[in-house]
Amino acid sequence: MKKDYCLGEWTVRPQRDCIERGGRSVHLKPKAMAVLCRLAQAGGETVTRNELFDAVWPGGTVSDAVLTQCVVELRQAFKDTARDPKVIETIPRIGFRLLLPVSSIEARAESKKKSTATDIGQKPVNFRMLLGAAAGFILVAGLFYIAHSRGLFYSEGDSNNVSLAVLPFEDVSAPLDRGDFAAGLTEELIASLAQMDGLRVASRTASFSMETPGEDPHGIADDLDVDYVLEGSVRKSEQQLRITAQLTDVQDGFVLWSETFDRPLEDILAVQAEITESVVIALAITLDVGKYRDDPLATTSIEAYEEALKSQQAHAEFTADSLLRAIHHARRAVQIDPEFGYAWYGLASLYREAGTFKGVIAKEDWMQLSAEALDRAVEIDPDPNAGWAEKITLAELEHRWTDAQALLGPLTGREMVEDDPRNFQYSYILYEVGRVREAAQLMEHWRRLHPGGQGTHSGLAVMYAAQGRFEEAFSAAERAYESTGYSEFSALAGVIVALSANDRARLSRWMETIIEHTEAEGVSFWQTMSETVDDPLAALAYLRSLDSDRLAYVTSLWSAWHGDTELALQAMRRSDTTFAFWIPLMKDVRRQPGFKDLARDMNLVEYWREYRWSDFCTPAGEDDFDCE
Repeated sequence: MKKDYCLGEWTVRPQRDCIERGGRSVHLKPKAMAVLCRLAQAGGETVTRNELFDAVWPGGTVSDAVLTQCVVELRQAFKDTARDPKVIETIPRIGFRLLLPVSSIEARAESKKKSTATDIGQKPVNFRMLLGAAAGFILVAGLFYIAHSRGLFYSEGDSNNVSLAVLPFEDVSAPLDRGDFAAGLTEELIASLAQMDGLRVASRTASFSMETPGEDPHGIADDLDVDYVLEGSVRKSEQQLRITAQLTDVQDGFVLWSETFDRPLEDILAVQAEITESVVIALAITLDVGKYRDDPLATTSIEAYEEALKSQQAHAEFTADSLLRAIHHARRAVQIDPEFGYAWYGLASLYREAGTFKGVIAKEDWMQLSAEALDRAVEIDPDPNAGWAEKITLAELEHRWTDAQALLGPLTGREMVEDDPRNFQYSYILYEVGRVREAAQLMEHWRRLHPGGQGTHSGLAVMYAAQGRFEEAFSAAERAYESTGYSEFSALAGVIVALSANDRARLSRWMETIIEHTEAEGVSFWQTMSETVDDPLAALAYLRSLDSDRLAYVTSLWSAWHGDTELALQAMRRSDTTFAFWIPLMKDVRRQPGFKDLARDMNLVEYWREYRWSDFCTPAGEDDFDCE
């Protein structure tokens, strides 16, 4: 149904993906709208789950949970509930049906014309009805107060929100010695879930009063008056913990989500926090609550989310093979949920990055795939403010600095006092265009708010080095390594600082760290650099023999350190990034005539003339500039 129609007092507008009533408009995700329209076509008859799958996901393979989430979204939009439905009724183990009448907009208008309006003020007042209504209101208010005073519910938002009870996790270890951990995990989950918008969570008092292993969740849900029940168990085996959790929709008995977590028996509190975070994210997606509930780019599929998470984890390894794995998982995410806008943005960025490997990954037309993925993301949500992180990342990869600056909007001219994640990305953009002092100030602000971030400390290490603040740079590199362990970026930051400061002892230490963790092509490179650190002729001969664009960035660093500015400039051009431009090693390189051409090709001059010049380059007339 593409034409607008009426559903009770609501007006449904399929082409705009929204429903309206009394001046209120509620946006729906496209698949949820498609489910609603298929139910409307049935005119109140039951539509089976398979019929909905065929109509909304023709030829696709999706789980029951995906359909259930669409229904959850519809109920939230209509402020309906599964327990007392007024709009959509669940037919257990079969499907769903609409309870409101469906009619055309023209028919409703004609009906209103024929109806006889009666002035309520002319009717006799029924004082018995008014008194009854008042008494009912007082009774309900009193019961609500008693419920809260006895700790039956944590409340977030209005009473039509999704409601859930976390039953005490059961200790099934032998011997039963994990009871404290199970109870602590249950309490942590209750506290974390209660903070989510759109979710009412039964309190600890209410949940632990139901501590009866094996009891029917449906009966417990009736006692607590909730829509969903989360239950689980904890099992200890030697030095391992196995935690299982599952979420049940008590209306139809379907398990919407389940997961098993195997963790080493080390830091119990850290394990508890990690499991809690994983479960909270999973339930936020499954129940469509929390900060993403009205985000058209988010997914309602936990399977799709997990694939996107695997993609991020693979990408963090920074190798050609890991990039291909990241692309594989991102593709799986959009196959599972084609409406997952963030995954499409991620794919666009990954494709674009694969295209920069120049020969290392050359199996597909990556740039065309990137453009198609970006178009798909924008199609899902054409809002220009949507997907800002991915759009900015793509602009960086393509050296469209003015576009990246424009996407950052109000951040570019305001005081740096807000906890906005765009501050972190903006800091890196400022560094890449050579506004290093501003970049470091913004990253320092971000570090005060988020002191544990590895990318924060690594970025500061390079930014400090670019300003000649070497001891601060070394400290930042150490903090990056200590905060979250080894990554190529954190170790490379240490090498950059050591090369810039000409500190051979610390340079040797960071190279040993990289060699210890690096495989294949990278090991050979770093071993050779370590062996030739005191032999510039041998080092430069080796660097000239390299034709790997993947190693061009580090080749530029070592070429400059060994005194060959021309070789460094050639490598900088092949590396397709500006990250090495501003460190002290490149001072003589920046004075080369070829550097001006490279800056123009990287669109830096265009940016400088429109916004602000680099700390290292200044205009020299209308068409020229100088760098030092």
